[in-house]
Amino acid sequence: MSLERLVAQTEDIKDKVVFGGLLVLLYSCGRFSDGQRAVSMILDTDLERIDSGSLDAQGYVELQVLGHKSARSETLKRMVLPLVAPIFSLSSADWFRSWIHAREILGLPVQGRLNYPFICRFDIQGKAIAEEITSAEASALLRRALKIPEQERALIRSHSLKCTPLSWSCKYGTDLPTRRLLGHHLDPHAISPETYGRDSMGPAVRCLESTLRDIKAGEFRPDETRSGRFVRAAQSEIAQTEAEPGGDTDSDSDFVPSSSDSESSDEDPFGRPSEASLLWHLVLPDLRPGYVDVPESILVFRNNVSGMQHLKQPGALKFLCGRREGYRYTYYAGKPIRGVAMCDHCIGSRELARAEKS
Repeated sequence: MSLERLVAQTEDIKDKVVFGGLLVLLYSCGRFSDGQRAVSMILDTDLERIDSGSLDAQGYVELQVLGHKSARSETLKRMVLPLVAPIFSLSSADWFRSWIHAREILGLPVQGRLNYPFICRFDIQGKAIAEEITSAEASALLRRALKIPEQERALIRSHSLKCTPLSWSCKYGTDLPTRRLLGHHLDPHAISPETYGRDSMGPAVRCLESTLRDIKAGEFRPDETRSGRFVRAAQSEIAQTEAEPGGDTDSDSDFVPSSSDSESSDEDPFGRPSEASLLWHLVLPDLRPGYVDVPESILVFRNNVSGMQHLKQPGALKFLCGRREGYRYTYYAGKPIRGVAMCDHCIGSRELARAEKS
């Protein structure tokens, strides 16, 4: 997330190119040395429609590598190794477009054959030259960008770009064959099926996207201990306790859980509230709590367990942050309440900005 913000916010075009390239290697689970052997790049996205705040991947970028580290035979040396990175932003910073635009400004290709090393050097005037930076230099840049303390510098190096997402996938529970593909290690007994599959990386990359999605949604925390990594399990225990006779009830006086989807709902299929849910408007304005100003067309929902407030367009199946509406959420008439947890991704979404303009 720190690297994403750096690429999106720095004014140094060269830093955008270098650290954006490191992020591509991270999301593709690629070795730094393999990235430097890339001969071409494929961009599979619409840059104008990228939503960095979304929980879904916004397309893919692929580096085609020749002569990679694992290519020991003459046959493998002639085969292309695909490094496929989902276009994703854990921090919601618009780093990918900043990286692409920086490459264009410096005359570096963003599609097709690469006429410079993927992460190259620059001369005194700041122009790209056909020399690649070394793994040791990339490690030093990475530690400096992340402000790693002196006593921990040995723990962070360029190979961490590959280790990090593979570690996340392991902790998330991704099966071993999928992790082998993500790490670009082919099972010798599966060479023929994978060859005829034509795109074996596709399903593996989608599994990585699920891991990234839950990290961004706050449901999976890979840096926590084993007991605290999955937030959903903790929420489920809380909900079960509240459902038991004599269990603790929610202390928020303005929070009333709705019935499940199988029972009658206060909301019709098109997102219009019934009269029962409009009682909020009967309260005198002076007695209402402070609220966040959002357009009248935006609907407000609350999570039945955490109380987190989410926003949704009428008729939409998902909230503005990308989460799908379900039985865990209750419709609230009126505007979001200040002082109650609010989804940052909903507030910062482009859909909300467009609704405010209209």
